[in-house]
Amino acid sequence: LVVWPETAIPFYIDERRPFSLTEMGTLPPDNSYILTGILNVGYSPDGLAHFYNSAALFDPAGTMLQRYKKIYLVPGSELFPFRKVIGFTRIFFSIQRITYGAMEEGTEATVFSIPDAKFSVLICYESAFPQLSRAFRLRGAEFLVNVTNDAWFGRSFGPYQHAAFLVMRAIENRTAVVRSANTGISGFIDPMGRWHQRTSLFTEANISERIPLTRTMSFYTRYGDLIVYVSYAVIGAFAVKALRKRYAGGSA
Repeated sequence: LVVWPETAIPFYIDERRPFSLTEMGTLPPDNSYILTGILNVGYSPDGLAHFYNSAALFDPAGTMLQRYKKIYLVPGSELFPFRKVIGFTRIFFSIQRITYGAMEEGTEATVFSIPDAKFSVLICYESAFPQLSRAFRLRGAEFLVNVTNDAWFGRSFGPYQHAAFLVMRAIENRTAVVRSANTGISGFIDPMGRWHQRTSLFTEANISERIPLTRTMSFYTRYGDLIVYVSYAVIGAFAVKALRKRYAGGSA
């Protein structure tokens, strides 16, 4: 599997017609599959355009097999916030015949299939949402891939903090993570949260790794935030007990 970063294909792909990598004069190397970030556009029956930030899997012949549409959009740059509150701005979008809010959220937690393995994709800051990684694992993903474009962070602390989220996702689900970032940090994270072949920022690199497939469920994958809820219940019980003692002592 060859992994390219978020929006590596820098133009919108029309969902109404088939798209092949051969249109770009590109074919996967050594009969490999390619996963890449793409932008795609679909149309509702009334002709309104719907834009998506997506990831697509291509077979060795360059044919698109599957597509995942980003579920958690970035407020401001991808999703127009408070649309119901400031709905009067809708007119500016209708004039251009595009959906209000620039991009649409996906709804399907897609699991991609290649020979001998299944995986799912986190696009950009979706790595910050543990419930999504867990949903992918529950659906059968055996490893996770993160494609992202962190160029807008520059050389600040942002790329490092963004990449650090994936350490938690790997540990929570005891699964390997592959990360491909336009400007870095790229690399591989094992199920214990350890980085392998981690690249530097703004450094061109071509790295490869054999990763383990996770077919068993971790405690977190099975039960989610159960420990958190139990902790809340225990803290609540102690708080109630302390208040009862306080008021009992005061009335005496």
